[in-house]
Amino acid sequence: MAEKYGTVPPRFTRAWWEYFWEYYKWHVIITAAAILITVVTIVQCATRKEYDFIVVYGGYMHLDETSESVLDETAQNYAVDADGSGETLTHIVPLEFTNIDGNEDYDMAIQQKLDITFMDDCTFIYLMDETLAQRYAERKDTMVAFENIEEIVDTSGAEVLRHAPENTGFAVSLKDSTYLKEKGIKCDKLYLLVRRNMRGGEKNDKAYDAAVNMARELIR
Repeated sequence: MAEKYGTVPPRFTRAWWEYFWEYYKWHVIITAAAILITVVTIVQCATRKEYDFIVVYGGYMHLDETSESVLDETAQNYAVDADGSGETLTHIVPLEFTNIDGNEDYDMAIQQKLDITFMDDCTFIYLMDETLAQRYAERKDTMVAFENIEEIVDTSGAEVLRHAPENTGFAVSLKDSTYLKEKGIKCDKLYLLVRRNMRGGEKNDKAYDAAVNMARELIR
């Protein structure tokens, strides 16, 4: 204990413990919390699954369990064992904004999580609701992250959302998706985006090819 408050009782006596807790309890609590967070982070990293195919949903609409299940089933149909582990693991990441007064910090955290996924392996299919997709239409760095969607899938007859600064199509509406409608997914205000394969490597190349195939199925 570097600082002393008043008279310090003899060490390890009952009076000393009472004194210690009175003046240093917050030091202990904060230190313990920091250690706990560190341990939890280490455990999460050590036990984190390596997914072969990840689909990200971002938006203000709620992605219900049925829709999430259908997307995961579709991802499994196209995913391959990208890392050669002997099994094919898919994952759906729902990132939902609230747009509620007082929840600005939460929504900011969700946006940061979404942006971080741009650097994740095997993460190329993005689904966004209209509100979020419109926001990306105005962002300067959108075309750094996403492909020209018209070069990836057949957008004939489909509504294409264009990146304002470059007038490049980066998202395509899924409102006419026969595939999603047959599966019972509400897709009137849902958009499909495909992220660029910026990191490359065999694992990401396999996942990217699978993502392109899934994108073509979703737009059908």
